[in-house]
Amino acid sequence: MSRSPLLRAVLLVAVLGAQFGLLLWGGTLVGSLDDPYPNEYAIALDYDRHVGREVTVTAEVVSTDPLVVYEAFQYKDVRLTVDGADVDASVGDRLVVFGVLQPDGRLEAVRAYTVPDSGLRYAYTVSALAGLWVLARLVRGWRIDTDGWGLAPREEREGGARDA
Repeated sequence: MSRSPLLRAVLLVAVLGAQFGLLLWGGTLVGSLDDPYPNEYAIALDYDRHVGREVTVTAEVVSTDPLVVYEAFQYKDVRLTVDGADVDASVGDRLVVFGVLQPDGRLEAVRAYTVPDSGLRYAYTVSALAGLWVLARLVRGWRIDTDGWGLAPREEREGGARDA
């Protein structure tokens, strides 16, 4: 591997540029692919196209009798009455429904489950703690090698202490 700082800087810029380009490209694909199970975003784009098809919808419960889910988008909102869902949902829950989209704003559920709001907080908290743990391991076990412009493992001194 080359130790040239200029080559490493060029490669870093190329990788970051490619990542940014893929991010932009991926953003153009949302809702434009013919997914096997269109989601609420695709339904908002073209409702009539997906009528009679199996869809997957994740949206907020706004009413429980009848069970109604709602998801807002910039250009159009999606409000669906869910039929046949055997789920104990409360207003404000996130409901994931797999079912067949009907023509009159109804969704015939095949399977449904709720995702409590605490589930997302738990996922974010665990992810943040895992990220901090990895960062701490990185800082403790590695150092920036200014000669080669890379990371180098810290060397252990006698007694188990590592060099700074």
